[in-house]
Amino acid sequence: MDKLKVFQRMVSIPFGLALIGFLFPLFTFSCAERTVAEPNAYELAMGLDVTSVLSDEENKILKDLSQENGGALANVPMRLEKIPVLFGIFVAILVAGLFAFVTPVGSCVMGVMSLISLWIFIQNMPTYILQSGFGMMIEVKPGIGAYCVSMLLIIGIAMSLAAIVKYHQALKSQEKTS
Repeated sequence: MDKLKVFQRMVSIPFGLALIGFLFPLFTFSCAERTVAEPNAYELAMGLDVTSVLSDEENKILKDLSQENGGALANVPMRLEKIPVLFGIFVAILVAGLFAFVTPVGSCVMGVMSLISLWIFIQNMPTYILQSGFGMMIEVKPGIGAYCVSMLLIIGIAMSLAAIVKYHQALKSQEKTS
């Protein structure tokens, strides 16, 4: 049973690494086949000033474009607002990691909820960008961080399931020896 407890506590490792994985770019924003920005989840959660992630050359081009064409780009917002749903996903992953110390069932459930929430968010991000005023000029694709976090969550879920199976096998073996 001691080995089972150690394994159960190890389930928290992939969930902790998933929180670190959010430091990788969650999305790739591109315009005209050129990558414009690759913000991580923490930058998106806190709100993102688009001009801060652009190079000096890109900021100069953007400034020139906003002055040309009668200031057509002047009305385009250069800031994405805070995205609070990401805080919920962060907390769900943290709770999944904490549940690994108490119950693998809770860890498994919270891991699945986190994974589903993450991909619902990723699927809806292009719509959010469209509604935020950037229009059709920006193409949004999942970045390396989305896949990294997803893989770590899947590993955490699989380890939780393995802990559940091991626990039930240990109970059966104890019943047979009693």
